[in-house]
Amino acid sequence: MRTRQGSQPSRHFSSITERSLRRTSGEMLSDPTTGHSNRGVDSPWNRWLGVDLPLMTWFEQSAQKQVRELFAHAVKGYAAIQPANLTLDAFPWHNLPKDSVVVDVAGGVGWASLILARAHPHLRFVIEDQAQVVSHGNEIWERESPEAITSGRVHFEVHDLFAPQPVRDASIFLMRLVLHDWHFNDARKILRHLRAAATPDTVLVILDHILPYACAAGDAADADAAPPPLLPNYGAANALGYGTDILLMTVVNALERTRPDFERVLESAGWRLQRVVHIEGARGFFLPIHAVPIAE
Repeated sequence: MRTRQGSQPSRHFSSITERSLRRTSGEMLSDPTTGHSNRGVDSPWNRWLGVDLPLMTWFEQSAQKQVRELFAHAVKGYAAIQPANLTLDAFPWHNLPKDSVVVDVAGGVGWASLILARAHPHLRFVIEDQAQVVSHGNEIWERESPEAITSGRVHFEVHDLFAPQPVRDASIFLMRLVLHDWHFNDARKILRHLRAAATPDTVLVILDHILPYACAAGDAADADAAPPPLLPNYGAANALGYGTDILLMTVVNALERTRPDFERVLESAGWRLQRVVHIEGARGFFLPIHAVPIAE
């Protein structure tokens, strides 16, 4: 792979790419045409590589098969550093009637659904993502839980986030680490498609980062706020979410959100934030959100 400086020895690649990407970030922010842009293709990553495609579309190219598979493993690895009970405790899944449909929206290869399907055999799952991801996901499930696929209890569907949602009888729309990849306008479009397909009883379960405030105000004054004299957001001990915020700006021109940010984007798309689920060990920023349709 080549950077803007040309071909470099692999042992220097990490430091060189970090420096050059950091410089490109400064260029993007100071450029009047991109500094305030919400477009996903106006990210430092796009300018640095000279790519005029959103990151997720770039992943779909046949030449990026290895990168795509590495990304799937990275998602699994990130899940492993979270509390083991996070997905299971995100919603009272056991209360759902038999054969209730859970739609794992942009669910990748289905790691979150795999956890749920094993723990709750009474539920059915539809895992949606792009064609190449779906193909890889089927391979993984045939190895990890073949009976779920052969029985039809779990199946994959190729689906574009920005196209109308095909599943119209979902009890749950599950979105795990999806919305933080998209700026306000794009996130609203995605959520509107889900709202159009929702029944009055459908619940939207979002597993995503909720950035707490460093000051004692707003959503920082909730059950997860640190006790004095610590900052309400736990200070440097809780820095990962803020670092991810900068990373998202760099690679997809998106952001992490505070609770009010989630309330605004959900309401704009016809959803009402009902509650944030506080889970021990997930303190700080990775928490489940429940949203319900706003009556029309």
